[in-house]
Amino acid sequence: SPALFALPNTGADIEIRLQTRPFMQHGLVQVQQGPVDALALLQTEEYARVADPVWVTVVLSGTLFVIALALWWARPRQVLLGLFAGLCGTAALRHWLLHWSGIGLPPLLFEHLNPYLIYCFVTMALGASWAMVHELRPRRARWLLGAWAVFTLASVVAVALERETLLLRNL
Repeated sequence: SPALFALPNTGADIEIRLQTRPFMQHGLVQVQQGPVDALALLQTEEYARVADPVWVTVVLSGTLFVIALALWWARPRQVLLGLFAGLCGTAALRHWLLHWSGIGLPPLLFEHLNPYLIYCFVTMALGASWAMVHELRPRRARWLLGAWAVFTLASVVAVALERETLLLRNL
């Protein structure tokens, strides 16, 4: 997300080092100098440009989640509908977390939610793909559930340890 920094006007060079990977959906934000009033307006416009498409995804995924969940509730044997509801719900939650800047979560937990939700999405997408081609067998379903459980445990450990957590997150 775009950020506004008040830096001293000393004429010296300033070096900015990113401590983590940037959110690259829209690329890096351009660095600009100027008076605070002008920069605040530019920051607001840039944030709207970056955040609006994400908000549209939240609304669309959330709507599809509600519809798919209602259909799956009516026909619980339709595994594909349940997996699709899970996919939509995971996408809506992930994008909502990325859009909202005032979420009161510890930073480490917030940082781990993004890869965790992506992994949940990928796991359900694989299950849905197998279900569409009638290859979601009980053994594969157990394998997916086991893989999800291992990743969930690794994520919980990474947040609890706080040391070497980036290694677990990147894994």
